[in-house]
Amino acid sequence: MLSADQGKIQTIALVRDFLQSSGFCRALAELDRELLDWDSNLNWSEVGPATTPAAVRLESGKASFTLPPLQVVVDDYVARTSAAWNAAHSSSAERNLAQASFQRVEPLFSSEPLQRLESIHKSNILVSKLVDLPRRLFAAQGPSGNLGDEPSESTVRVVVTASTDKIVKISDTQTGAVLWSFEYPKGSVLDVELDCDEPGWLERRDDAGADADGSDKSRSTSVYRLVLAGMDGLVHIVDIATRTIVQTLEPHSKYVTAVKVVESKGEFFVVTGSHDKTVKIYRRTGAGASPGASECNKMQQQQQQQHYRQSLYSLVHSVEFQGAVECMCLVPPEQEEPPAPQDSLETAQATHSVAACQDEETQQHHRRRLGCWSIAVGCRDDNYLHYIDLDSSTGFRQHRYNLNANGDDWVSFSPMCLALSPSGRHLACYTDTASGRILVLGARSAVQVQSLWGIAIDPMFAQPRCIFDPSGNFVLATADDHAIWAYNIASGQCVRKMLGHTSTIRGLHRLGDSWASCSFDKSVLLWGSVATINP
Repeated sequence: MLSADQGKIQTIALVRDFLQSSGFCRALAELDRELLDWDSNLNWSEVGPATTPAAVRLESGKASFTLPPLQVVVDDYVARTSAAWNAAHSSSAERNLAQASFQRVEPLFSSEPLQRLESIHKSNILVSKLVDLPRRLFAAQGPSGNLGDEPSESTVRVVVTASTDKIVKISDTQTGAVLWSFEYPKGSVLDVELDCDEPGWLERRDDAGADADGSDKSRSTSVYRLVLAGMDGLVHIVDIATRTIVQTLEPHSKYVTAVKVVESKGEFFVVTGSHDKTVKIYRRTGAGASPGASECNKMQQQQQQQHYRQSLYSLVHSVEFQGAVECMCLVPPEQEEPPAPQDSLETAQATHSVAACQDEETQQHHRRRLGCWSIAVGCRDDNYLHYIDLDSSTGFRQHRYNLNANGDDWVSFSPMCLALSPSGRHLACYTDTASGRILVLGARSAVQVQSLWGIAIDPMFAQPRCIFDPSGNFVLATADDHAIWAYNIASGQCVRKMLGHTSTIRGLHRLGDSWASCSFDKSVLLWGSVATINP
């Protein structure tokens, strides 16, 4: 328990930090003069949030607690006590129920990388994505692509990377060998997604699933492509087997910052977001059924594959926002009947925001959205998180949720990165605040489950990244100190610093129990809760 004086010192330190960071120099000088009358022995010019009795700096990867800036404390107070908050976001039981989803447990992952890949690129790496691909795609790639005598239908875990040298590469995570490379026509690639003509492949991609022996017979004839989002405003779809561009999507007028591929309600979509303030949705217009799944002879199959390559995606919808699109995240379909808690009628009513809603039209929309994926969109100069339902039959209906705890429309921060929890029930929203604030939200909800802070980032130039760990109890976030900070969601505290990079971390991506980070130090680091990266 803190003494009264210690509590006052913390409060004054927060006020001083706020005045200093806001440029109120005269008010700060006057405050310091008055503080001399209260304690002339304390040098207030050296007191700040990181030097108060309750604040401990992170050192050598040990657990710590950092006192949050004043604005974050105020925001959190408003979120917990404001009548407007309670009226706008159901009952407090909904928040308590969401918080109960997380546990105060020790992390199972290491604070050091399991593997370092330092020879893939000679330039700054912008993107790193883990994927599982058939070995047959790289069977004839020469010495660097030699994968041994494994059967061609087996899979290999690879990392797809893009660098400022305009080269996109696919590398073996076990050996670091470059298996595939492609030179982007103009500018650098800012995001990469995998596309395939095989039904159900998206579920296996996200679950890192294959047969127990690492094989998947249905992949033997499937066509795999990379969807590349570039700084030139273009999105190129590249056939991995032939290393050729099979389609260039209708261009954006500025950087394409994010691209997603998803199958929703039986249709395949590519979704792109750009600094031109638009999100574009493209629907697959090929032969429909997967060539690999068709029951036809070899010639028919080849013809179908050729038709598929020639007619991939067409633009079906576009949405304009008030600010540049910085991040997007796919959100899985809602459940038909959310599990009901056993505690009380109040918590039962608050289990799900839609279930608690009394508006008949909204409930009808919920029923239509069952089986429908949504894309969550974060933009500059916008205090809302926007959702677009990927369902052409409803006209790609939109809905939004306020990120401000008190429900007002003041824009004090922008979402820079969105990450989905393993359960699909929560999102982590990394903002551009100087305190590195990360909001843990309910999916398709404005309920703020937790607010994490303490990471120092540059609000003007930072490109922060975050993911959930495999257990869903931790948020892993990049920082300006070149470390990855691990926050326990239940406690709200940073419990570990993951060290290894020596420059800005630009990419962070998880697949199953493993994740990869890439940096301007020209390296890719592989992390995980198990000692083996390859499945």
